[in-house]
Amino acid sequence: DVATDMFTTGMSVSQNTRVSRSENGSTLFFTQGNSSAGPVNIYDSFSGTFTNTFSTFTSVGDAHTALSPDGTQIAIGDNSYIGLSVLNTALDTDAILRPIRGGVAFDPSGNLLLAGDNAEDELVGFDANTFKELFRVDYGRVLGTSFAPMSASAEHVFATVPAQGLQVFDLGDFAGYANIEVGIQDSVTGIDFGNQPDQPTLFVV
Repeated sequence: DVATDMFTTGMSVSQNTRVSRSENGSTLFFTQGNSSAGPVNIYDSFSGTFTNTFSTFTSVGDAHTALSPDGTQIAIGDNSYIGLSVLNTALDTDAILRPIRGGVAFDPSGNLLLAGDNAEDELVGFDANTFKELFRVDYGRVLGTSFAPMSASAEHVFATVPAQGLQVFDLGDFAGYANIEVGIQDSVTGIDFGNQPDQPTLFVV
């Protein structure tokens, strides 16, 4: 308690436990890497209690985790074949995405989930609501195992790169992603593709 400088003992955790926090401070996510049961825990800062616990029965010591800004979604990836999963605060699985064994981060709006695909040296963007893959950006280098939160403008992401330290990646026009749904024989005009000098028409036949 920062007001009283007092410590309160909560739940016991194993050594090498990692903690991820949502931007609004409502939710903390614990991965206990020194247990073969692979326990993960949710802490609700509003109630001051651990609300959910789940045993993954896999090693979570090297898991890459990120929480959505409002704390309602948890992205967790590891180096196993399972790849990247998105959980809710009940620790139920909302989606299992393709195996992506790099860092993960949500953009400030919570609508974009960014992940590092170390096998392809690419940054991959997913719609955090539909879990559809939106884009891939090839950076031609091995991405690190951790991402810092994205910048407030969602135009930059920070990642560790082996032998190069902390790197800043400019997402450029990809940060302004959009899903455009067009029916058969429909057309959409005025689409902004970024730095294109004109605004073409997209036709679907």
